[in-house]
Amino acid sequence: MLFTNCNMARQYSPHKKYRDSILVLLITLLSGCSYAPQKISEKTAATQPGSGQDELTEALNTIKNGHRQEALTLFGALAKTHPEMAEPFVNLGLLQLEAGNLDAARAAFFQASQLKPELAASYNGLGIVYRQMGRFQEAEVAYLKALKYSPDYGNAHLNLGILYDLYMDKPEDALEHYKRYKMLRGEDKDRIDKWIAAVKLHLANNEEPQR
Repeated sequence: MLFTNCNMARQYSPHKKYRDSILVLLITLLSGCSYAPQKISEKTAATQPGSGQDELTEALNTIKNGHRQEALTLFGALAKTHPEMAEPFVNLGLLQLEAGNLDAARAAFFQASQLKPELAASYNGLGIVYRQMGRFQEAEVAYLKALKYSPDYGNAHLNLGILYDLYMDKPEDALEHYKRYKMLRGEDKDRIDKWIAAVKLHLANNEEPQR
């Protein structure tokens, strides 16, 4: 799982509640900010002593229990003892992003992408960082790279849709990715439907978004 985080910069008139609905969803998604490697079993971990899987599980459980600072310390230690593992760096990036430390988050996500280039979560994280830095073209490239490696990655579709919708004035592209996210993820259907309707109305009226 990966969280998304987005501070809205512009809205379509007259949808004043549009921003608030997006923020509510994004805060909800933010509550699940951890990434674990796929297909890791207890048997696998047990047969690989010193692999770092036990420490990774402990750190992930610490996040689930709401102890963010302790988790940051655990992931930092794991990144030092097992610098070959991408997962600690992804989670460090997520925690730093949640804390608003954009440079540290970017460095962690970038390191994860170097260690495991096919790990889509790294690029999704980079996209969020670049979006918050106002580097929208780089955010777009990062999200597209996430989707290159994982075409059905719902959060990347959502983030790219928001980027196109609110920051790059590409409503047609935003609509495509909102619809894709809705198809992939069943939750928040009503909220996504409202976003889709707002973009369609914008396209129908050919209105410029307020800045």
